[in-house]
Amino acid sequence: MGEIVKGNDDLKLIAGTTSGSGGTDVAAIIDVRVGSSQEAKETTAADCTDGWRTYAVGLKEPGEISGTINFLPANATHKNASGGLLYRFNHDSGDASAVQEYTVQWPDAASTTVYGDAILTTFNVSASIGEKVTADFTLKFTGAPTWG
Repeated sequence: MGEIVKGNDDLKLIAGTTSGSGGTDVAAIIDVRVGSSQEAKETTAADCTDGWRTYAVGLKEPGEISGTINFLPANATHKNASGGLLYRFNHDSGDASAVQEYTVQWPDAASTTVYGDAILTTFNVSASIGEKVTADFTLKFTGAPTWG
């Protein structure tokens, strides 16, 4: 059984880290997912007689960090002003300045982390009458993430 996340102080998304250290905690995290994938290249021989395809490992896809926050439009880490996720999405120019290191800190006893340079590729705000306002985000890694 996996670790139980007790509260939003246990699970962290940290923006502007350096090698997984420092940075600013993004406020009001609800959930975070990290995923990568690996290509499978088919290597089946043309004269295969057993009817089974064979594969070899191909290139790795660095993947992404995705998640949901309780969207707080005036919060420094959410707002459409310098330092906020919404600002990064609306104002990044597509050059190297768009890349920032992000770290996810898991709520286990060892405070396991995954970090890497990433760009913000989606930021979607949802609201319903009588419900909290949330925002889903996706950060695309620009190279290999580091697990520690």
